[in-house]
Amino acid sequence: LIPILLDVTNDDHVGPAVKRVTTLLQQHGNLRLVALIHNAATNPEGQVMTQTLAMQQDVQNELSPLSIATQVLETNVVGVARVTQAFLPLLQQPTTAPPLSPPATVIIPSRIIHIGSYLSSIPGRAGGLSHLYYETSKRALEGWSDGLRRSLSSPNQNNKVQVTLIKPGNIATDMNPHYGESSPRVVSETIYRAIMTRGAPPPRMYAGTVKGLSTEWICWIFDTWPTWITDRM
Repeated sequence: LIPILLDVTNDDHVGPAVKRVTTLLQQHGNLRLVALIHNAATNPEGQVMTQTLAMQQDVQNELSPLSIATQVLETNVVGVARVTQAFLPLLQQPTTAPPLSPPATVIIPSRIIHIGSYLSSIPGRAGGLSHLYYETSKRALEGWSDGLRRSLSSPNQNNKVQVTLIKPGNIATDMNPHYGESSPRVVSETIYRAIMTRGAPPPRMYAGTVKGLSTEWICWIFDTWPTWITDRM
């Protein structure tokens, strides 16, 4: 494990990070970049909610300042685009087997994996106005993931890159101390499956639970049922 300093909102960080990764790949036998995992995110609205609940107070159903919206979208959406644009040439390098590889060697195409949230399927249902910027950012990330997947898998692309969106449920982390119910390990295991599967990974994968129910089931309901039903749930 080799850590690399990278602030996804900082253009001055991205270029050096690409150079560092390129150098490491060359130093370890001309390896290729197999996967880019977008996990960086910020949720200042959630921090306010956590602090409010810790003081045993009610969360106010009101929008946060626009400066919070800018911060959230810059990290959770624009940051993803910035890093993707920088690393895409590495991901699109030819996926040929290295010399002297066994005949049965399976070459896994490069992949981009976005860590979204079940909240992108139910914006407004979890925290109301007080959590809407974060939920909107995850909705935007879902649209970005769909568009990138279709664009990079089109017949006009010589070196295809496969794109997957993982939608975790309520994961028990420092960002989600009050509602967390699933271990972060379930997300790690889903990421591993998305990278290592021989065929194309599903466009969407799910991890964990929401109030004891399957995250995939919750998302399916809100993504497919009529709004006149889900808006009343």
